[in-house]
Amino acid sequence: MRDSRTAFTIALALFWLAATNCGGSATAPFFGSCTGPVTVTVTAGVTPRFDWQPACRAHFFDVQYEDPMPPDAIAGVPVWYVQSMGQTGSTFGPGFQYGKLPNGGQSQMSANPLIVGQRYQARVWREDGPQNATLAGQVVFVP
Repeated sequence: MRDSRTAFTIALALFWLAATNCGGSATAPFFGSCTGPVTVTVTAGVTPRFDWQPACRAHFFDVQYEDPMPPDAIAGVPVWYVQSMGQTGSTFGPGFQYGKLPNGGQSQMSANPLIVGQRYQARVWREDGPQNATLAGQVVFVP
């Protein structure tokens, strides 16, 4: 009995070490999918960290310019986004830094540098069915 507990403890410690050293959230795979509204928070600076509560897996996350927009910006075009892997499912959770993909997230674009003093909006989307996402939460921030 003692040997099985020791083996389990070692396996758990190795899993935690591997998960926390991969650059993303160690707990994201264990969150349930977002099913309702979330409260989004963001830290200060040009490489802020994004979190939301309740902690749940999102389907899509984006950062867009907020009014007033810079002269060369295009309305509706994100400065960065993260989407779930695959066309269905919610595969990433909160707790990641701007420009760094969370575990379970992917993107087809690099993050544009954030402009100090510019207003941005960060939005978390939840999946409501195949090919359908609903806004779960948002926050306006200024780096």
